[in-house]
Amino acid sequence: MNQPNSRMLRSWVSSMPFTLRATHRLLSTASTHSLYGCRIPHRALYEFKGRDVMKYLQGCMSKNVQSLEECVMSQSFKQGQNAFYTSFLNPQGRVMADAFVHLIPTAQEPCVLIELDDTISEDLITFLRRFKLRSKFQINNVSSQWDVYQVWGKGPLDMTVLRTQPASYAFKDIRTPDMGWRVVVPKGRALPWKNVITAPDADYTIHRISQGVPEGAQDIHMGSSLPLESCLDYMHGVDFHKGCYIGQELTARTYFTGLVRKRIMPVSFSTEPPQLTRPLKIDNCTNIQLPDPDADVHLKEPGSLGSNETSKPSRSRSAGKFLSGIHNIGLAILRFEHVDKAQNGEAVHPNLVTEASDGTTLYLHAFRPSWWKQ
Repeated sequence: MNQPNSRMLRSWVSSMPFTLRATHRLLSTASTHSLYGCRIPHRALYEFKGRDVMKYLQGCMSKNVQSLEECVMSQSFKQGQNAFYTSFLNPQGRVMADAFVHLIPTAQEPCVLIELDDTISEDLITFLRRFKLRSKFQINNVSSQWDVYQVWGKGPLDMTVLRTQPASYAFKDIRTPDMGWRVVVPKGRALPWKNVITAPDADYTIHRISQGVPEGAQDIHMGSSLPLESCLDYMHGVDFHKGCYIGQELTARTYFTGLVRKRIMPVSFSTEPPQLTRPLKIDNCTNIQLPDPDADVHLKEPGSLGSNETSKPSRSRSAGKFLSGIHNIGLAILRFEHVDKAQNGEAVHPNLVTEASDGTTLYLHAFRPSWWKQ
């Protein structure tokens, strides 16, 4: 594996849509590499194995497992099409967890790996066991046997390399056009591609937030987040044409009525009111203290002058909550109405504000990712 260098993020940053383009304060060493990969920490993998596993998962998750089931039935397997992104919902239509499902094609009976945030994995498995009833399959924690990586950047990833790595699996991560590839390899094994350089864990967080992609329980709260507000539909994690599954009724009704008033969006933070037309800029040398998780975001409307020429006090209204972040960027779930008011283009306009962990007032500038459906 080649060692990381100081400009390893420049090429994938420049390939982002303009509205999400980021700039970094990095050293000026030249780089000829275009693909970057890093291990994703805090991921748990559970093996679901047995004759009834596909039927069971079809009734428990928001994605259609038919594509994987067809691979099992026909004994055909093609790298890059062996997994998908999905979610598990509770009967009230709230997200229990977002997840990746990886097919293990070499198993003697249907077998998949469910990749989850390890902070809530045990609670989710306990929840899922309630619906197992007499289904013939087993659930085993195999997190100690696998590592999860993300690879991203310019150019294709050579899937033929995996023919010499029979126990490694990769697929195109289609949550956004530029997310890259999700890779699962045996524990302790390096990525098999020589043209992929190793990046630190923080670089994946920067890449993901810059794309506006929530992931894990910190962004998608277990038992309280709604799938459409968490952008699971935009990230191809919900199939609205499959049969019934747990939590399907509310999800489908919300989708077909179009009543989604807020979503998770990428934001940048500053100590001064932001410029309305600026792109998303990442400053990894900032001294800004980020807000605490779930900190309230308010729409602060400017005061106006009354007939007696005295200023009225500013008013603030709840606009959403901060979820997670790094450096001066993050993800927040925000109401469209309030985002639009803060970006109305007028000389005097409201601002989205929150409070940093040290008590400093922070201004937010929200971005609608270009990959969102219009």
